[in-house]
Amino acid sequence: MDDSPNANDKSLMRSMIIASPESLKINRVLMNKKFHQGKAKQLKEILSKIVVSVQKNTTQLVCAFCLDCCPHAVLGRKGGNTSARSFGAEMVVFDNTMDHPFDSTYPDQPIVCNTDDVAGITNLHLIVAVGMPVEIIGWSLKQQVKECIKNGLRKHAMEYIEIAQFDTRGTMSFHAGVSPREATEWKRKNGCGIAVPGLRKNSMRASPSFLKWLLHLKILISHCFLERFLEGTIRERQALPTKFRVQLLEDWRSYLGCPAEYASELRIGGGLSLNSGAVCFHLDHLNDPRENYDQILWGSICVKSWGN
Repeated sequence: MDDSPNANDKSLMRSMIIASPESLKINRVLMNKKFHQGKAKQLKEILSKIVVSVQKNTTQLVCAFCLDCCPHAVLGRKGGNTSARSFGAEMVVFDNTMDHPFDSTYPDQPIVCNTDDVAGITNLHLIVAVGMPVEIIGWSLKQQVKECIKNGLRKHAMEYIEIAQFDTRGTMSFHAGVSPREATEWKRKNGCGIAVPGLRKNSMRASPSFLKWLLHLKILISHCFLERFLEGTIRERQALPTKFRVQLLEDWRSYLGCPAEYASELRIGGGLSLNSGAVCFHLDHLNDPRENYDQILWGSICVKSWGN
């Protein structure tokens, strides 16, 4: 239905299509049970009449809320519209030429950074404490993320290949986080379900410099991005750890090498996935369904030639 995506033409890039539950009564268990793509009548009963289409970009930061109970897929514009029409929904497009800030009228819709208008990290003490290059001060958040991912790939591409795993979709992923079980693949019944991270086996083989890279990505994508977009909104405490989570995530912060003095100040969550597919490389900051932790964030860059 859609033309092939082209990294040199932003208008042809695919989109993340996100359908929301029709009401708060529909949790992820019920959604997983009732979601069947071929049953339009059933979909009309459980899905909202507004579907969000987040158009991908060559470099982009996205935060989606409640994604654990929102069916989602990567499609082209035509495919997305056809899918939405099948259950009587309207498509709202988040174009990749502009930023999409938090909207209090629709507090569960995604926030997206596409431009260089958003300031990056400026806390010199934090930058020095975690070993980030001081020359990034003054850069936009998007520039900082792009440089961090590119430099990290240059230094750690071979290590990533050695410790990452392929899932059933042909995506190569490195999972890490606090969990009692190791993720060997992504379980996706009816298109629902998320990766389960594990601070075990392959993730424990990562070198100290690789882990420092992960911490830098987490600070930019998970912390700074949310701080810039959610400050002063009803979600401004999003992902900031409570005193109990600070204690629970002590091993995770130690794994990443996060300074103890920032334990209660940084939104670095309890898990992550580094993923590489056909044309992009990105980090997922994994979500938790409890209040103020119901988000999943990702920062991505388009890789035009994996041969380099």
